[in-house]
Amino acid sequence: MTSQRFPFFERFLWALFIALPIAYLLTIFLLPRLSVVVYGDAPIRISVQALGESSPKSQSKEVWLDTPVGVTPENAPGWDIRGPQMVAYQEPFTPLVFDLPAASEGLTFIRQGWSGKVKISAGDQAMILDLYSKNEARLTVRPHELILRAHSIYLPFVASVFFATLLLVTVVLQLILRRDRILEVVVDRPIHSKNMKYVSRLDHLRFLAASMVIFYHTFTDNFGLGHSTYNPFMGLVEQGHMGVGLFMVLSGYLLTSIAYGKQVKYFDFIKNRILRIYPLYLLCVIVMLCGWRLDYTFTQALSLFFPFVNTLQDVKLPFFGHLWTVAVELQFYLIFPFLVRFLEEKGVGFALALLSVTVFFKILLWKSMGSVTNVSYITLLGRIDQFMVGMLVAYLVKRFMDNKKISPAWLLASLGCAAVVISIFAGNEGLIGIDQSWFMALWPTVEALMWAFLIVAYAHANFHIPVSLDLSLARLGQLSFSMYCMHYVIIPFTRDHWATVGLASNDMLDVIVQSAFLTIPCIVLFSMLTFGVIEKPFLSLKSRYAGGQHTHKKLFPA
Repeated sequence: MTSQRFPFFERFLWALFIALPIAYLLTIFLLPRLSVVVYGDAPIRISVQALGESSPKSQSKEVWLDTPVGVTPENAPGWDIRGPQMVAYQEPFTPLVFDLPAASEGLTFIRQGWSGKVKISAGDQAMILDLYSKNEARLTVRPHELILRAHSIYLPFVASVFFATLLLVTVVLQLILRRDRILEVVVDRPIHSKNMKYVSRLDHLRFLAASMVIFYHTFTDNFGLGHSTYNPFMGLVEQGHMGVGLFMVLSGYLLTSIAYGKQVKYFDFIKNRILRIYPLYLLCVIVMLCGWRLDYTFTQALSLFFPFVNTLQDVKLPFFGHLWTVAVELQFYLIFPFLVRFLEEKGVGFALALLSVTVFFKILLWKSMGSVTNVSYITLLGRIDQFMVGMLVAYLVKRFMDNKKISPAWLLASLGCAAVVISIFAGNEGLIGIDQSWFMALWPTVEALMWAFLIVAYAHANFHIPVSLDLSLARLGQLSFSMYCMHYVIIPFTRDHWATVGLASNDMLDVIVQSAFLTIPCIVLFSMLTFGVIEKPFLSLKSRYAGGQHTHKKLFPA
């Protein structure tokens, strides 16, 4: 076997991707040691002062922290020492000045709903932290961070260590991956459907959807729910649950693209869908029942094995609370062959009528209950809009532009549209902000239209993606279901490791960097294992379920 099977750039991309978490962890290990080598291990004089200010959502201005070693009531005027912790909560907010040993654990603050802002000074440098958090959490500022900030070189120092380490690890991995037999473990070419021509760009979008959900759960673990931003990029993180909507629109779009104009064999279709989803889902169920078997009644345990008829929202799902989506997907699969047949026979009017019926019932439930968020979010009634919009758009594409390319300007327009929708949604606190509003009945449809526009524009845009990048993104999309199912299995191992680049280890920028450089790559590597061992063997058992031709009626029948 020659080394020419995989292009050099593809090898480089995978070497770089695998190097990211290694370099990130090495940076965490090296930073405190290198700071001691450069600046010594002498204690650093710091000042901690409650500012008497708070964010609009905080209920008070308190500053809580674990009592540093050597600090006593005598040298902490204005602070109350309460057991292992101390608090400043009323004026005058006197600065707490003390020497922090370079070998200590640092300063650990307690973030909660009553927390305000605190100013930390080291040398001539100072930083202000907003400690408010809807959920109680701990935030630690390490001594090396304060030492490097005191010398005004923190960010350049961190960046230099990380990129130097990343370069070294990438070079080593590039040498290792020169052997095709090793690279084949990482690069597994996407399995093409037996029912349609493979479209790699749809797999790119699957990876985007899975990554959004991971960013979202990493963010909410640190900051909780109910945040607001009009920045669309930050909105993708704070409201990353929208990745679920993208998954569902993609499902409707892809399945309709396969089934359009063909005779769908119902039981072969259901068999294929079960082979695609159920094996990995079953592994998750077995893990839950083995680990928490005493927490389930017989009925609850049984319902886990039959998500076709249960939304799972009333069943404890440790590590896998997000798998309610599997129940919704499987329920949709049961009716999809009928929906696509009716869509072909009756045209656009059928899809619009069905969307109208579902929206009507959601508005009815809103009038009855005052909120329709749970219905719209975790049930088939709420999500069928998104499947149906995906189906409708695929139907229109097949009728009018199948295999045609469109100007990249349409892709830019779709991105602009998505930015506007996400900005408005995230700027109004997302689901929390519209929880009591009638608009929640319409939101799944609005979200679906946004994603459908992006799917069509990206899939048909007339621009070239380098082959190596295309194949690598397609491979990541192939792993998207494993990434989605398994991400909360990996997050507990990565959530406590931070190489901070923002103000502290819970800063928004740090969450984004940590997720991109450590959490997501680790989840991808683990997903390669679950895909290869669990998913792929069953995918080889799938069969052709769509064949023959239908006679179509007019798009708008009389």
